[in-house]
Amino acid sequence: MMLNPANCAFKVGSGKYLGLMLSKRGIEANTDKIKAILGIEPLHSIKDVQKHTKRVTSLGRFIFKSGDKCISFFNALKKVKDFAWTDESSMAFEELKKYMVQASLLEKPVLDETLCLRPDEVRLALEEVHRGIYGQHLGGRALPHKITRLGFYWSEMMTYAKYYVKRCDRCQKHALVVMQPPEMLTSINTPIPFSMWGMDILGPFPMATAQMKFLIVAIDYFTKWIEAKPLAKITTKQVAQFLCENIMCRYRIPHILVTDNGIQFNNEEFNKYCDGNEIELGFTLSLTLRPKAKQRVTTGETPFMLTYGAKAVVTVEISHSSPRIRAYNTEENEEGQRLAMDLIDEVRDQAHAKIMAY
Repeated sequence: MMLNPANCAFKVGSGKYLGLMLSKRGIEANTDKIKAILGIEPLHSIKDVQKHTKRVTSLGRFIFKSGDKCISFFNALKKVKDFAWTDESSMAFEELKKYMVQASLLEKPVLDETLCLRPDEVRLALEEVHRGIYGQHLGGRALPHKITRLGFYWSEMMTYAKYYVKRCDRCQKHALVVMQPPEMLTSINTPIPFSMWGMDILGPFPMATAQMKFLIVAIDYFTKWIEAKPLAKITTKQVAQFLCENIMCRYRIPHILVTDNGIQFNNEEFNKYCDGNEIELGFTLSLTLRPKAKQRVTTGETPFMLTYGAKAVVTVEISHSSPRIRAYNTEENEEGQRLAMDLIDEVRDQAHAKIMAY
């Protein structure tokens, strides 16, 4: 690598870097920016105030309490339609110009120099600002900001201020307790697995063993799990028995059962059976699945939860209409099941970690 001497400078006493003047004394404001502010004429429009505010902001670190000195400019920006440059604004503008003539110098701290209040002074400062003569019993966030604006500082100001406010007796007695929630309360229900099944009859097929020639099939809508049983004859009693043994006893009582318009499904006997178990009988498609629902001590989760990512619906929830049964919605339930399946890996990882630590 070769250096071009024409583009290099060594042992420079001072120079401009990132818009600031660097020297042995410290960091000074850019004189060109200061001259630009000093040469500004009285402001007459919103755009003039905006431009001036930008210039002052770029030199904010060299202006002590710049927010207080520019408060009149900020107030003028609020009145877009009724803009008025008042005498107060003119005075603040001229005072800022005088201040910029003697702009502050940023220096590195002197070794062993005290920059924060001493520990014995911290308590006095907190007490005076918080509940002194002009104290307003400010909160844990506003209190350190007020102290900083007054020109004081110490390390861990936020922590000290929050601790002090928590121990203030008057704040604890008279603080407003907001009991009303910020928005309407909404119940968060866990999804119900195997809530919707579709059932149909296939056949007749060529006769098999024990004169079996029909097939009754049930499919869960979400998991696409299939339950099937061969039958010699298709009657309403056999359909109800299949529903009880292959679906209700293995998984749960379905919320919706969708079938075709066959006479085995669309009759008074089967309708009464579904009504007695609070099953909504329709004419579309559904599906289901379920292992054991008893919680294991080692994992803290049931095998059902580890398989499908949701808690199984027990019989008492059907008989007493639990909140998630009453709030059941087909579309929301399917969306909740998809979300549960997306998060199931984390549940399984936590269960595996518990097993390893057991």
